[in-house]
Amino acid sequence: MSGLQRWLRRGGWLLAALALAALGWAARAESGLTPRVYRPVSIPADGHILAGFLSTGTDPHGPWVLLVHGNRPEGQQHPLYEALRQGLLPEATVLALDLRGFGASSAGEPEESEPILDRVGDIEAAVAYLYALGARPDGVALIGHSLGALQVLRAGQGGDFGLVLALGPADFSAFLATTESRLAYAAKFQRATGLPLTADRLAQEGPAFTPAGLFTPCPKSPVVLVFGQFDLKESLAGARPFIEDTCGERVRWQRVPLADHMYHTEPNRLPGVLRQWVGRWTRQALLNLVNDSVRAVQKGDVGP
Repeated sequence: MSGLQRWLRRGGWLLAALALAALGWAARAESGLTPRVYRPVSIPADGHILAGFLSTGTDPHGPWVLLVHGNRPEGQQHPLYEALRQGLLPEATVLALDLRGFGASSAGEPEESEPILDRVGDIEAAVAYLYALGARPDGVALIGHSLGALQVLRAGQGGDFGLVLALGPADFSAFLATTESRLAYAAKFQRATGLPLTADRLAQEGPAFTPAGLFTPCPKSPVVLVFGQFDLKESLAGARPFIEDTCGERVRWQRVPLADHMYHTEPNRLPGVLRQWVGRWTRQALLNLVNDSVRAVQKGDVGP
């Protein structure tokens, strides 16, 4: 039996149908967009200097987007964030931020009392930078992926923004569950940033990023949670009953068909002949969803 036949017998026909649906959804690719030009900016935050990359939109009245990356050492230079930066609406002014220790932002030596995992202070400093440029709170969309999704959700609890768009947030409870999981996550974070996150410090700061920490109280800002169909097993999507009971319609849910956590396609989900082809479209589908959300902020249509 050929590999294609085995794949079809395992239900590949259903995935193929989903792939076609995803391609149809993604066919609304933004047309006529010219490459955005970003210039580096420096943003002071808690005694540190953060690297940001600013692109001024064609509409001086907004919308305004703050883009926050995940736990990737290259920060905003990762291909996923480059694709998002370049594909965002030309009307939007976009500030792409490297959190402290990631990408072009230096780690610096943290004070003993300074948070390490919690980078909401970085986000607040970047939002203040946008306000100084003329942004209004209700015209600002915070967009974060993975670890950045958890950070913007935390920021949305205390700030009244136009939208918080969380792409692929995880249920941080999974990383706090055992000594081994705490050690593994702390080591990954330290490798990415050089910041001295220990398992004990993770246990101290981590509960703020669990479902209970993120959604009690409910965020002041409207929230959209976005997941890939094949997202992490630790995905926050598993906490949907708790979040809906707690916050109801203030939190909305979206899914990108056939996408994994990085908005490609899981290697074992499709045969090689389709994988790269569909992977291009899952990212475009994500970008369409993001731009639809930013347009809603621009029009004032976001909310329960």
